[in-house]
Amino acid sequence: ASNASRRNNVISREIGVLVMDKIKQDTGYKVKLVQLDVKKAFHVDVSYSKAWNGRRKAIEAVYGSWKCNVRDLPRYMAALQVC
Repeated sequence: ASNASRRNNVISREIGVLVMDKIKQDTGYKVKLVQLDVKKAFHVDVSYSKAWNGRRKAIEAVYGSWKCNVRDLPRYMAALQVC
């Protein structure tokens, strides 16, 4: 990976850590609010896409990735049918 992509990944991860508690409270936490949180915490403006990526990382940290959740879905469905 290039230095730029590694730097963007670090930035997204830091944004994710910053908003993780808010994501736990509200999975619909808006990207514009993420941008405001970053501005308050780090005194920098971030693009919508960087804020969106950070929000996505926070959601994945709390709830897992779509890929993992879809993979586990048949097991959950089988458990529901037993009840």
